[in-house]
Amino acid sequence: MVELPDLPNDLCALARAIADGTVSSEDAVRTTLARAEGTRDLNVFVEIEAESALARARQCDRERQAGSLRGPLHGVPLAHKDMFFRQDLPTEAGAALWRGFRPEETSPLIARLEGAGAITLGRLHMAEFALGPTGHNVHLGRCGNPRHPRAISGGSSSGSAAAVGAGILTASLGSDTGGSARVPAA
Repeated sequence: MVELPDLPNDLCALARAIADGTVSSEDAVRTTLARAEGTRDLNVFVEIEAESALARARQCDRERQAGSLRGPLHGVPLAHKDMFFRQDLPTEAGAALWRGFRPEETSPLIARLEGAGAITLGRLHMAEFALGPTGHNVHLGRCGNPRHPRAISGGSSSGSAAAVGAGILTASLGSDTGGSARVPAA
């Protein structure tokens, strides 16, 4: 078994470590994937895109070795609430009605993160159509609370908050209209 590195638990520190070569992007992605696998019982991911994330990480490592960085998040693994469009990739907003929906364009937020070099690992659990303060979703099952297993995760950005709270990711993209990120963060 390959020994995986400890990663900085702070987004900026992880980005610096990848940029200066202290940690490879591939190792950061592999470590994050291992953490996700080890916490499957939390049900934070709707889908993990392991192979494509590893391929992007290897490309980021080659670019860094050649002296080129895409931006301040070069090679940093992130994941996002399943409501942010990514062209031709599933976006389901936690709803059966959207099962299999593939948008024609990428959300400006995702485009900016990926333009800054971030690697998207997958889609995260959420309340259906981002409507619900508890994080429950009848279609996806319960998203766990990493600090208190019998407590709710909060919502609607339940997967985004739980993934960061569990130490799987250093950051994730959620949304907040009426407490969707503030409730789980609390």
